Amino acid sequence: MRGETNLRKKIEDYSYGLVDILADNTSSKVYKGIRENTKETVAIKVIDIKGFKNKQNKKALEMEIDVLRKVHHSNILKCLDVYSTFNNCYIITEYCEGGDLKSVLEQRKTKYTNAEAISIFKDVYKGYKYLFLSGYLHRNIDPSNILIKNGEYKLSDFGTASKELDLPIKIDETITAS
Repeated sequence: MRGETNLRKKIEDYSYGLVDILADNTSSKVYKGIRENTKETVAIKVIDIKGFKNKQNKKALEMEIDVLRKVHHSNILKCLDVYSTFNNCYIITEYCEGGDLKSVLEQRKTKYTNAEAISIFKDVYKGYKYLFLSGYLHRNIDPSNILIKNGEYKLSDFGTASKELDLPIKIDETITAS
């Protein structure tokens, strides 16, 4: 971006450049950042909490943080840290270099093979199943909420999730495909 310098913001042991935007949503932005002491690449979601207009926004943020802190699985986005200031909440997660499935689908020129589609579905299913067995429903699974890291697909964006411990349904314990 011509004429722009990449000013860096720091939050605890992490920093990010203001032009290193991965996603820009209504109440948040996600930046590519680094953990200063290890130089590990991370994603930093900056949520403008001073701009929350109702209790639903606060409740959605609390749910997202609750899920990220409590549910640990290879097919669910890994949370590294959460920090809050008066104006913002910072959710630091693993960086998924493959981006989101929506962007991949929009850029891909050919259809997925059956084997590729099944592989993606298996990863999403494994993450969803673990989330469900942990007592949560995602409630917003779409390609933009499926991130890709090292060829593995991960569920993300848990703001609309709900905690449902006594559901009248069961998820099959196995998944097979040939």
